[in-house]
Order: sequence, then C-alpha cells, then structure tokens
Amino acid sequence: MKEALHKLFSNPQLLNKAEVIQILVYVVLFVFVGTIIKLLLDIHYSRKSVNWRFTEGVIMKMRRIKESSKENDYTFDCNYTYEVDGIEYKSKRIKYGTFTLATISNKELERLFIQYPISTKIKVYYDVSNPKRSVIEPGFSFDLLLLLFGCLLMCSFCLYRILTGNYN
Repeated sequence: MKEALHKLFSNPQLLNKAEVIQILVYVVLFVFVGTIIKLLLDIHYSRKSVNWRFTEGVIMKMRRIKESSKENDYTFDCNYTYEVDGIEYKSKRIKYGTFTLATISNKELERLFIQYPISTKIKVYYDVSNPKRSVIEPGFSFDLLLLLFGCLLMCSFCLYRILTGNYN
C-alpha cells in the first residue's frame, strides 16, 4: 500500500490496475466506516428522542427542490426555530433516518407540506444535555438499519479484499 501511495503522488501513470484497485478499496472502506459511525449515532439518538423534552417551535422554511428530470425526484429543505432556557436554536432535522436534503416520495413530501406549513407552531423534541440536537418527529426509523446493513456489507467486502490481498 505504501508503494502504491508513493506512486500515486509522484507519478500516477506508473500505477498498475491492482494498485489502483487497492487504493480504491481503502478509500471506500474509509468512507463506509465513517458512514457506519454516523448511522450508529443516528440510531442511538433516534431511540433516545422519544424520551426527550419538548418545547414549542415555528416552521420558518419548507420548500421542495426538483432534484433531476425524473418526475418524482424531489428533495425538501425544512428550517425551524425553537427556544430552550431563553436561547433560540435553529434546526433542519425532521427526524433521524432522513437527511437534511433527502430524496423522498411525492406522498411523503405532500404529507410534510400539509403537516408543517410555514409559520406553523410545532412541538420540537430536544436533547436536554445538548439542546442544539432536536427533531420534530421523534422515534426510530428502519431506514437506518437498512443503510447500516448495506454499509456493513460493503465494509466486509473491502476487508475481504484487503485481508486476502486479492486486488484483481
């Protein structure tokens, strides 16, 4: 690996196919390990969020964004504010298991727009130990487990390639 990295930075044209694959396997492993850590934290906080305190908040922005030329390919952007102990906070997280800008179905998008129109007062669930951490829909999402399983599968594949030295 050390030699492959040296070639990559000194003269990339000298890399053979196996060395390129070796570098890619390490990069993919690094990315998926980071993603697994993020997913484990999201699973942890999603389970804890059902017991968090809540306060009143206000939806400041809710908009749909056309992601591509596909008919049902939309993302959403949501911002809300809330106050805890006299300090105002802003957040974008609706729930754990969805990303800030996540591609969602039209049906789910319509539900969000109906349930959270701009200027609507909402319940915001926040972590007492870190009030910046909040959601407006507490609870666990099985999407997180599905993503975690996929990442673990990819990491297993990368580790297999690394341990066997099979880069062809």
